[in-house]
Amino acid sequence: MSDTILVVHAGSEEYGIPVAAVQSIETSEIEMVENLPEYMRGTIHVRGELIPVFDLECILYGDIMEISSESRIIILKAADFTYGLLVKMTKEILEIAPEVLRQIELIKEQTKYISAFSSMEDGIIAILDPVNLLEMLEDMEKIKDFLQSQEETV
Repeated sequence: MSDTILVVHAGSEEYGIPVAAVQSIETSEIEMVENLPEYMRGTIHVRGELIPVFDLECILYGDIMEISSESRIIILKAADFTYGLLVKMTKEILEIAPEVLRQIELIKEQTKYISAFSSMEDGIIAILDPVNLLEMLEDMEKIKDFLQSQEETV
């Protein structure tokens, strides 16, 4: 049995996102929102649902990502919350055999949003955990309150 990941770029690194958590890949225009955390770039509407868009580069490196024609928004379902993850680009979908996945406990303690690492031909890919990534973000209650208020005005 293998794991399937979507390989994406953020900063100068590649990361894997479990395909099981991916609902769609979008190129929508992001509606900017003020007075929310810097990592929240805004919102998009996907199939009638208002989705917050988080900048992966900002979350991991503290840098605001420059949006280009290759940028994509990965729509993820994490527990009971759906969100978009803005990435520099998507590269490919890979099947990864369990024997090449490595759990590095010391790093996992400090970076709970990484579930494992995979050795690839051109380097190592960190596999992101969409639920833990969401849980590490500050001000999520503020974001959820904002989304709730927007749904009530519709």
